[in-house]
Amino acid sequence: MKMMPSGKNIITILIDGGRLDRARKSRVFTNLNSVFFSQTITYAPYTTSAMHAFISGVYGHRSGANSYWHVFEFKKKNLKL
Repeated sequence: MKMMPSGKNIITILIDGGRLDRARKSRVFTNLNSVFFSQTITYAPYTTSAMHAFISGVYGHRSGANSYWHVFEFKKKNLKL
């Protein structure tokens, strides 16, 4: 029987265009055992490039995902995720 490693999982939920006032009143978010960041600083002003930077840990000028249309040029073979 193989034992699973004990540890905690991290689940990231991104709500693009979400409103802070609605999130604070939401039963879904208030019932979660979670951390809520109401103010963040992001790499790019568009979700696709910002999420590529968040997941890979690399800015878009190095990963290829440096604009809305360049996310398809993400250098996944050169980066370890």
